[in-house]
Amino acid sequence: MIQSDEELAFVRGQLQRVEDALKAIRDGVRPANESRFLLMADSYVEMIHNLRSEIDAYLGLQAVAEAQAELVMGLEGRNIELGAVPASLVTRTVDAVLRGLQAVTEGIDSTGRPPRTAGRRGRWIEQLCNLSLAGLGHGTVKVYLGEPPSLGDALLETDERATFDEVMKLLKQGFAFAAGSAAAEDIPEGLRHTVLSAIQRMAPSQRGGLEAITLSGRAMGAQNSYRITRDARTRLRDAILRITAAEQVTSVDGVIREVDLDTNTFVLRERPESVPDLTCEYAEPDEDDVKSLLDRRVIVRGTLRTSPKTGGQRMEVEMIEGVEAEDP
Repeated sequence: MIQSDEELAFVRGQLQRVEDALKAIRDGVRPANESRFLLMADSYVEMIHNLRSEIDAYLGLQAVAEAQAELVMGLEGRNIELGAVPASLVTRTVDAVLRGLQAVTEGIDSTGRPPRTAGRRGRWIEQLCNLSLAGLGHGTVKVYLGEPPSLGDALLETDERATFDEVMKLLKQGFAFAAGSAAAEDIPEGLRHTVLSAIQRMAPSQRGGLEAITLSGRAMGAQNSYRITRDARTRLRDAILRITAAEQVTSVDGVIREVDLDTNTFVLRERPESVPDLTCEYAEPDEDDVKSLLDRRVIVRGTLRTSPKTGGQRMEVEMIEGVEAEDP
């Protein structure tokens, strides 16, 4: 790795000599025997690529490329370099990232927002999560992913740009946790399970040649990078198990009070055996039902989440049903 201008001049001299040697082989061997030229040139071409990569890194070309890419994935492990790494390993890793993007996007889209994407949910999510391939790096394999081509569409809704930015922010928080530089609680509670599950699918398995993934790029923030190793799988699994243990699919009853249309929540009061009031989150399509059932006793079914810090509970509503008053 070049550390000074003097070393840069030296490496440039090496590059010039290797290029001159390759030119001599091309001029002297190629006209007579193409196969022999290709065989002799192979080592020279590899050396030229390596020297140019060192020069590019010192001059900042690599830093500029990473800053311009939305997400950069550096793959580490035995035999992971251009010309040796199996294409299936690269495509499998990229596919895991794209599937993670889609899972988090679907999680955001199902958190009770207005149905701005009604009728085309699957298609717009697929387009939004289809990052473009911006380039490949030499040495340890680096995959440069750009914004999805659909973001350049003038007809794209501005809300979808906001959703994409939010997804990348959530993934950054998940990568930071997996790398050991942040807490799981930094991820919003309602999406924590989804984000960590998505990151777990991206993390290197205990088997195979991939040993670590380093993530950087514009979405990760200037000068930030997160290295996810095989050990991250255990960290992610334990966090997911803690979340699962704090969740329970159940039914509760009480009287709907204090409906908040801005946050899509209501408070369930007058519950049996004087148990505490319960805040419930409902989806936008359920708003009319909630309004019609205000001040009535209901049965609510959904996922009951318990905070590991405070012990407080909150329910994500799946179904609301009014209870008919008994005849006196």
